[in-house]
Amino acid sequence: MKTEKISDVLQGMDVNTEDAIVTLSDKVWEIGELSEIKNQVSDAVFAFHIVANVIGIYKGDGWQAIIYKNPILK
Repeated sequence: MKTEKISDVLQGMDVNTEDAIVTLSDKVWEIGELSEIKNQVSDAVFAFHIVANVIGIYKGDGWQAIIYKNPILK
């Protein structure tokens, strides 16, 4: 995978916005499944990606959805 700078991905977007977080997370999802993402990105990028998606699920479906969609937490 080609290494990209955050500034290149965001193309001038304000990094302090939800849109920027979503854009970065969507770019990470392009890599593939979580196991593949974990193998290809730094620990910091992987942690960011997980946190961004947990927040997204919480904002969308609430904590119940996080628990319901995770077989380990059921």
